Amino acid sequence: MSTSESAARTSVARVENPFGPAPIAAAPGASASALMKREAQDIQVAMMIARQFPRDVIAAGDRIINAFTRPTLCEDALYAYSKGGQEVSGLSIRAAEVLAQNWGNIRTGVQELSRTTGQSEFRAFAQDLETGFMDEKFFFVRHWIDTKKGGRPAADEREIYEIGANLGSRRKRACILAVIPKDVQDAAERQIDVTLKTKAEITPDAIKALLEAFAKYSVTKEMIERRIQRHLDSMLPAQLIQMRRIFASLKDGMSTPEEWFEMAPPSQEGGQPQTTQTEAAKQALKSKQGASRSKEDYIPIFSKETAIEALRSASTVALLDKAYADIRADFAASKRELPVDVEAVHNDLREDLSEREAQQAE
Repeated sequence: MSTSESAARTSVARVENPFGPAPIAAAPGASASALMKREAQDIQVAMMIARQFPRDVIAAGDRIINAFTRPTLCEDALYAYSKGGQEVSGLSIRAAEVLAQNWGNIRTGVQELSRTTGQSEFRAFAQDLETGFMDEKFFFVRHWIDTKKGGRPAADEREIYEIGANLGSRRKRACILAVIPKDVQDAAERQIDVTLKTKAEITPDAIKALLEAFAKYSVTKEMIERRIQRHLDSMLPAQLIQMRRIFASLKDGMSTPEEWFEMAPPSQEGGQPQTTQTEAAKQALKSKQGASRSKEDYIPIFSKETAIEALRSASTVALLDKAYADIRADFAASKRELPVDVEAVHNDLREDLSEREAQQAE
């Protein structure tokens, strides 16, 4: 074989062996990949240790019960909200964190996954390191801070972090409660009730602290007295416990003051009652149609598009719920089925507004 023929043969391109090692090449995300590998290794080590030293469920249960014998912890441990005309209560964010700490061998947190102009993607998670079971939730957060005087973009890294942490706390709570057994949660709730009933003393200091706490949400003494149907001085211990649950619900963004109290109607600086876009449309339509219109002649106020626009124009949870109630009534009166898109927009906006109002209160 001549030298030229040998050179030509060696220069022929070869197909890459699919079972061979992958070529090594520098990539822009090499550092991110290294971090992911390191995190995966840390999780594997933590799981190995957790399985080598599994939790003692009896000791863990005792730790949880003992933790909720502390009155100061129990005051913020339960929330309540109204659903279908009934009061529903559950463990708050703080209580879920205490459960995770004392149950043991649980990994939980909130992580920022990516960031683009004006928003970030976050992940909340909780994982039982012994069984490997994990619950996680992904959500987007705008780099925007709402204030009573309007809104503004987040100014620095600290504010972006705080927005993500505040909005991620509710998701993290849901993840933790999905990992910890339900009977353990029920035992914690029973202990919280026992502790609160034992320590619920009606004193001037307790009433003062209650009024100061609710004042952050524009709830007055008269509003509280109308709800409990008696003067604060004669409040029962069970009613004080209920008020503390309602406050925890407001603090965690699980409900709004309008769901519990007869709030005064909002007003503008000029003293005139504030008219929402929905109410203005209804009043204008009523003036055209007349008050004597029958149900058969009902003319719809909202279409799917105008309904979504009305919801998105609401700046508070109270205004959003009012607009949604008007929209539902309009579709029912015109014998139309409420579009799924309208309901979905309402649910998404309500969650965002509730979290923002909770963030402002803090």
